[in-house]
Amino acid sequence: MRLTVLHQFQAHTTGNYFRKSWQHNHTVDYLSEFPTSSFKSPLQIQTFLKEKEVDLLVCIDPVGILFPINLEKTNFPTAIYLIDVHQNFEQRLRLAYLFDYVFVAQKDYLLAFKQQGITNVFWLPLACDSDFHLNSSASSVELYDVGFVGNRGAGAGQRRQILDALAENFKVNDLSRKYRLEEIGLIYSQSRMVFNWSINGDVNMRIFEALCSGRLLLTNAIPNGLEDLFIDRKHLVIYRNVEELVELIKYYLAHPEEREAIAQAGQAEVLAKHTYQHRTEQILSTIFDSGEPHLTAPIRSFSPQKRWEAYAQVLADLRQPLATLRLAHQAFEQGEATFKLGWQVLAASLRAVNVRVPLTPNAIRHRIHKF
Repeated sequence: MRLTVLHQFQAHTTGNYFRKSWQHNHTVDYLSEFPTSSFKSPLQIQTFLKEKEVDLLVCIDPVGILFPINLEKTNFPTAIYLIDVHQNFEQRLRLAYLFDYVFVAQKDYLLAFKQQGITNVFWLPLACDSDFHLNSSASSVELYDVGFVGNRGAGAGQRRQILDALAENFKVNDLSRKYRLEEIGLIYSQSRMVFNWSINGDVNMRIFEALCSGRLLLTNAIPNGLEDLFIDRKHLVIYRNVEELVELIKYYLAHPEEREAIAQAGQAEVLAKHTYQHRTEQILSTIFDSGEPHLTAPIRSFSPQKRWEAYAQVLADLRQPLATLRLAHQAFEQGEATFKLGWQVLAASLRAVNVRVPLTPNAIRHRIHKF
């Protein structure tokens, strides 16, 4: 099967795991690597796919700045995997209208998409990759009581406060530094337990990565299908407040056999059901196993004016003012421009400025979290 894949090209992005999984059994072209010097954004999807045979186009959240238009003109199915639907849901919804198949990482948001007219939507949780998250060479060296890799959160945030409390009472890894992708499995394997606090109630990547490492995962109670995937005290341990968390850490430090039994069961469960190989196969089976794929993306039935506006809104969300301006110019040349396109060009410009000079509360918080 020949796939075209689009995702943000960064070391920690989820798209890299899908990329690695798909390339073993399929021919994959990466829209993310299309040379930017050879086109003027927005990218006409036909420019990249010229003379290529394509069975499926897949975009993986976050999609990055190189986003194609004219998806409604494809004669093959398109799909998108939306991960951070618990953040900026409206932006993810605008993306969903452009694709035939929508996969969502957080189960509780399926209904929200369906209520907004996205009927071809499916739950696809995150996963693990044993090449990165299972570090057998370090599995016998336990340097820390509790391990954690990720963003500690803002100074007044609950995750940061809990991590500070754990550091005062237990031996933890260095929380002040950022870890490379290849270090995640190492840190978890060197820890007797792994701590997770889901800030926004999402079943996050850390859950699967920690379980894959073969160490006991302690996580707060999370909706979005966590207990559909794993059983408390069998595959992992769920805590409901800080006091309970501290007591559980003390208990499982004193009872290593129980700790290891749960950890090994959790590891076996994710390796059997929750790797990125499982996820890539689920996407393909959902689309192709039931017969002819459905080309039913809402944008395929939009009016020309509404299509331009839909793409312009996505480019504005991606903070691409020049791309949004060029798109508006194309619409004008075809006699299909609307006043709304002008507002979207302005919105894209303001958002681009906001990234460089934080003005809104969200932008200021994001800048603080980077330091």
